[in-house]
Amino acid sequence: MDIRFIIAIVMLSIATINDYKERKVKNIIPAIMIVLGIIVNMFFYQDVNLLHSLLISFVYFFSLFFIPRLFHINEFMGAGDIKLLMATSFLLGWKFSFYTFLYSVIIGSIMLIILNLRRIKEIGFNVVMFFMNKGKWEIDESQEKTNMFTIYILIGLIMQFIINCDWFFPNLFNF
Repeated sequence: MDIRFIIAIVMLSIATINDYKERKVKNIIPAIMIVLGIIVNMFFYQDVNLLHSLLISFVYFFSLFFIPRLFHINEFMGAGDIKLLMATSFLLGWKFSFYTFLYSVIIGSIMLIILNLRRIKEIGFNVVMFFMNKGKWEIDESQEKTNMFTIYILIGLIMQFIINCDWFFPNLFNF
C-alpha cells in the first residue's frame, strides 16, 4: 500500500472529524498534506508532476471558489474542502485528485438528494424565488440545513484508490 494514500486517509479523517466538530477545516491540515506531498514525491516517488498539481490547484480554486462567488453563491463548497482537494493533488497527483473530486461530487449529490427529500417544498420555493428575483433571494443556509463535503472527499479518495488498485480488481478495468 502506498504511504501517500495512508497519509491522505489519516489527514482527511482528521479533517472530517474537525469539520464535524467545528464546521471548519483548520488550515494546518491541508498545509501538512501539501508539505508531505512535496517531500514524499520529491524523494521517494517520481510519478507525480508537482507543476501539474500546482496548475490543478489553481483550477480547483478558480472553478470551485471564485466563479461561484461571482454569481453570489457563497457556500457552493467551503474553502477548507477546496484546500483539501488541492492538497490531495500535491500528495497523490492531479489525476488521482480529479477522480477523487468526481467521485466525491457523485456520492455527495446522491446523499444530498436523499437527505433533502423531506425539504423538497422549501427547496423548490427557494429555487423559484432565487430565479424570479435574479439571484437576490436569500437562501437559508443555517448549519442544520447545510452539509459538510469533507466526508465525501474521504469516500471519493477511498473509491478512487480501490478502483485504481490492480490487486483489488485484477484485470477488471483493463479493456
